[in-house]
Amino acid sequence: VESLLDAILFTCIGQMGISSAAIVVKDTETGDYSKFHSKGLFLPKDRNFVFPRVGPLFRFLQRNSKPHRIAELENELPESSADLKLLIAIEAKLVMPLVVKNNVLGILILPAKLSGNSFHDDDLEFVSILVNQLSVALANAGLYENEKKALTELKSAQDRLIETERLAALG
Repeated sequence: VESLLDAILFTCIGQMGISSAAIVVKDTETGDYSKFHSKGLFLPKDRNFVFPRVGPLFRFLQRNSKPHRIAELENELPESSADLKLLIAIEAKLVMPLVVKNNVLGILILPAKLSGNSFHDDDLEFVSILVNQLSVALANAGLYENEKKALTELKSAQDRLIETERLAALG
């Protein structure tokens, strides 16, 4: 998963003409979106970078699973939203949810282009295709990890059963 996220970030940086990019995904322990994977983006140490899974940003992205310019989010989210303030603090200009079956897996955050130009429809189409592919890949990686964990648990249970049967035969 780490190498997949890195590859997507480098692709975005190279193809979109930007200096940095970040993907934030769900922390499996808390359920909040706080696991940042970034390239070229320096997050201030004095801020807590957590997007709550029940926050206004993720509720909006769940309903509108397409790329959104920050100006659009400023119109849609409450001005007092901590999510919006966080996006502004990291100088986000384009936000795209990673969605599979109405489940937001994370978001891709892109800053302004180095050229100073705005994102065009071609840019949005490219990044939409990229994000769709990434979403499916992340969902598949999660399924693979679940299968691997289930197989390990099954093997452990089989080993315990064999040991129990062996001890019963000896006893």
